[in-house]
Amino acid sequence: EYYAGYLAMKCVKKFQCNKCDYQLINTNKSLVDKDQLFILHKTFDHIEWTSTDVGLKAPTKELVDFVHESLKIFQNYYEDIKWKKNLVSTLVTMGFLILFRA
Repeated sequence: EYYAGYLAMKCVKKFQCNKCDYQLINTNKSLVDKDQLFILHKTFDHIEWTSTDVGLKAPTKELVDFVHESLKIFQNYYEDIKWKKNLVSTLVTMGFLILFRA
């Protein structure tokens, strides 16, 4: 969840999209929940833990699942395609085909 929270924070800062915030950040989950303590402790000491504007965010379950599946795809296919040109776009395409197959 830590990495998914990091990605959520980066996306929110870069795109500044309210709809994206809703899809990426779990606003109902407190950073003091047991499963969010690592995120809380990775924030800076000078930020009060009750603040809603801490650096790392609690990611949605959907984002956590997406990141988990993406990492599995990378681990399963990287060795076979690491020599190809446009590696990143190849992995992204494979990810979309696998994750969003109809």
